[in-house]
Amino acid sequence: MTAIVETSDTSIVRDEDVPWATLTPGVEIKMFRVGRYDNTYQMLLCAQPGAQLPTHHHFGEVHAYTISGRWAYREYEWEATAGTYVYEEPRSAHTLFVPEDADEPALVFFTIAAGMLVFLDTLPDEMSRRAEEMGVEPGQTMIQDGVTLDGLYRAVLEAAGERYPDAVLHH
Repeated sequence: MTAIVETSDTSIVRDEDVPWATLTPGVEIKMFRVGRYDNTYQMLLCAQPGAQLPTHHHFGEVHAYTISGRWAYREYEWEATAGTYVYEEPRSAHTLFVPEDADEPALVFFTIAAGMLVFLDTLPDEMSRRAEEMGVEPGQTMIQDGVTLDGLYRAVLEAAGERYPDAVLHH
């Protein structure tokens, strides 16, 4: 079966054609699209109970739809659960986590525009080790956008012996 089904104005990516890449223990992503012209990207995040991402500051809008599980931001009082849509305005800053007492992983589909500034001094231990292996010093910040996250996705897959999927859209 073809990984991408395209007509002149639409494309379909099948979930089974896009592998999971483990960014750090308990945090996996699937990249579905990297915007060539608008720097917007779509990805699926699977975060296990107790997982936390580094604090980050968004440059553009973020749309998140929670498929299953629950997650929150340390800086806010709400919790997203299955069936919840979250909209974030540009310039929002926060730290995503999955509560330790969650019964299942959080599975969330994100559309992220314009990238973000990631505060590397807030990286979880395993991510910090990976960053140091890449020559990143503690306390630095990093711009993460569709292109850089896609590069990380590709590198993680290749390190695991998996091929980067033809299914990821680059338009």
